[in-house]
Amino acid sequence: MASNAALEVGAEVSVEIAGRLRALDWSTSELARRSGVSREVISGLLNGRRLPSLSTYERLRRTLGLLPSPTLLTRPAAPADISDENLSRLAACVVTGRSVLLADLSDATGLAIAAVRESLPKVQERLVPVGLRLVTDGDEVTAMPQAHCADALERLGQVIVDRELTQEALEALGAVALHAEATREQVEVARGGVDCASLLHRLTERGYLQAMFAESGRGRPLRYRLTTKAVSVLGYSSLEEVQQLFSTLRAGAATHNVAHEASTSAAGLAGE
Repeated sequence: MASNAALEVGAEVSVEIAGRLRALDWSTSELARRSGVSREVISGLLNGRRLPSLSTYERLRRTLGLLPSPTLLTRPAAPADISDENLSRLAACVVTGRSVLLADLSDATGLAIAAVRESLPKVQERLVPVGLRLVTDGDEVTAMPQAHCADALERLGQVIVDRELTQEALEALGAVALHAEATREQVEVARGGVDCASLLHRLTERGYLQAMFAESGRGRPLRYRLTTKAVSVLGYSSLEEVQQLFSTLRAGAATHNVAHEASTSAAGLAGE
């Protein structure tokens, strides 16, 4: 059960968003369309059943025309030592749910989101012996099979293994990582002006990219961000690690060199 403090914050978020929707005469569907946040998430916030991540909260506030309010969702520091019982509960949640929002893990366990996030490395230690690894994009965490287990799970019909990403796919993923969230135009500029409409559609269909509408711009173009599946295939455990790699390489490397680095990482993962 969520803590009293979390319930109080959830109620404040609900009142704030509901009041602004009334003032703008918007429905939850309109807010979802403009913000790129799903109706299910918005409904959960309005009902006080869940807390948003900081990035989702700020996206909603910007869409609603509200000034940033970073203090409302500030969580207390994570305890120095999370109990074995809580770590086991977190491990059970991520394995059973496969892909779970950090906010939902917080609600389920009664731990602050900061404590959940900082506990993930310890949860990972418990999952390694059973062939799993955790991958997070900052908002949700996904339990993925380790490379040496993927073939067996595929034979059982549990997962579909993508054995190789093409060079153009790696270039597109690298361009998206550089921008954190990138439009088709930004990806095409990074790839030397090559038309990427079909490529981005395929990567979205295959679960490597998540597409959402931009908050502004001519025709409100789609913006793309990496999914936990893309992070995992590139051989990393978090979106932050991928972004740090590509940001480091951006200063002195062309996009095809960045893609080569990602290709090397992916090849190493496949060969484990």
